[in-house]
Amino acid sequence: MTQNYPIIEERFLQEPPKRGAFGLRGRRRDYDEVPRPKGGQVLVYNVGGRHIVDDGRLGLDDDRVLAATSVSVVDVSDRVPVVVRLPIPSKDASEFTIQADFLCTVTDPEEVVGKGKQNASAALLGYLRGHHRVFELGLPFEMSRIHEVRRDVKAQILAYTMNVRPPIPGMSVTLNSVEVLTPDELRDVHTRLRKGSTEHQVASQQEHLGHDLERLRAEQSYVLERMRQQFDQEKAVYERKMTEERRLFDEWLELEVARQRRIHAQQEYAEIAPLVGEDSLSAAVYAAARGDIGTTDVVRALEEAQDRARADDKEMRQERLADQRERERAERVERERFLELARESRLEQHTDERQARQNERADEQQRRRMVQQIIGKLAESGYLDENSPDMRRLVQGLMLELVPSATDELQGLEAPTAQSASLDKPDSDGELREEDVN
Repeated sequence: MTQNYPIIEERFLQEPPKRGAFGLRGRRRDYDEVPRPKGGQVLVYNVGGRHIVDDGRLGLDDDRVLAATSVSVVDVSDRVPVVVRLPIPSKDASEFTIQADFLCTVTDPEEVVGKGKQNASAALLGYLRGHHRVFELGLPFEMSRIHEVRRDVKAQILAYTMNVRPPIPGMSVTLNSVEVLTPDELRDVHTRLRKGSTEHQVASQQEHLGHDLERLRAEQSYVLERMRQQFDQEKAVYERKMTEERRLFDEWLELEVARQRRIHAQQEYAEIAPLVGEDSLSAAVYAAARGDIGTTDVVRALEEAQDRARADDKEMRQERLADQRERERAERVERERFLELARESRLEQHTDERQARQNERADEQQRRRMVQQIIGKLAESGYLDENSPDMRRLVQGLMLELVPSATDELQGLEAPTAQSASLDKPDSDGELREEDVN
C-alpha cells in the first residue's frame, strides 16, 4: 500500500521566543522548524482550529505562521496511484488476492488536514471491505480456476465503485484497474511444470540432433573422400599430360639444334669461299704464286681438285637427297605421333570430364538427400513450427556446418547446360582430324 499519502509529513510547532537583547526584536520561526515542500506539495498551517494553505507567500515572520500550532505537508499532485490489496477466501482454503489501483487527486488540502486523512490506502482498503459481496466471489472456485475469479471480481469491483464513490473528504478518487494476483503456490507449480517440460524437450531435441549430427558427419566424410579421390585422379591426368608435352618438346628441340648447326656450317663456308675461291685449285694457284709450291704440285692439285669436286658433287647430291628423305620421314613420323597423342589426350579429357560430371551429379544428389533428410527430420520433430530464436540459430548453425549455402543448393539442382550436354556427346567419327590440330 502507498504510505503517507496525502499527508506526507506533520509537525507540531512551539511558540517562537523573542529575539535580540532584552527581547526587543520581533519573533520569527527558524528554517528548521518548518518543512520545505517539494514540487506538487503545499503547506497547511493549523491556526486556532483554522487551516490555512500556504501558497508560498507566507514568510516565517508572518503572524499566522507564528500563531500556528502545527504544519502539514500535503501532496496535491494530479492522479497519484494508490494500490490496495485485499485477500478473499477460495474453495480450497487458500486465498485470492485482489489488487485495485486507484488514481487520487487532492482537491481541498484544508479539508484533508482537517479530517486527518493521513493514509489514503487504509481508507480505500476499508472502502473495499465495506462491500461484503466481494468476499463471496472466490468461494465457488479453486486456485486452478483463477481466470474465472478474475472475470467476476473485475465486474463486481467496477460496479461497486460506480454506484458507491470512495468517501475520502477533500479528494477525488477514480478506479484505474482491478486484477487478481496469481498465488505464489500456483505460480511455483506452473513454473516447475513448465521447466520440466522444457528440459524434457531440450534433452529429446539434443538426442535427436546428436544422432542426426553423427549421421551427417559420416555422410560429409564420405563426400570429402570422394572429392579427394577425384582430385588425385585429375592430378595424375595432369602430370601425365605434362610429361608427354615435355618429351615432345625435347624431341623438337633436338631437331631444331641439328638444323641450326647445318645452317651455321653453311654460313661459315660462305664466309671462307671468297678468300680461297670456289675450290682448292684457287688455293693451290695462290700458293704457287707465292712460291710455296711448284708447277707439278699445281697440276696434281688441279687433278685432285677435279676428282674431289666430282666426288663432292656426287656426295653432296646424295646427302642432300638423303637429308630431304630423312627430313620428310621425320616430319611425317612426328606429325603422326603428335596426331596420335592429341587423339589420346582428347579422349582422356573427354573421359575425365564425363567422369567428373558423373561424380558431380552423384555429389549433388547426395547433398540434396542430406538437405531433404534434415528438413524432413526438423519438420517431423516440429522444429519448424516453433518460434524459438535459440532453436533457429542451432538449426542454421548445423546447416552452415554440414551442407552448402541455399544458393549453391538451388544452382546444383538446375539441369545441365547445353555446353555440358555437348561435351558429353562424342565426336561423330570418334577420331581427331589433322585439320582440327592445325
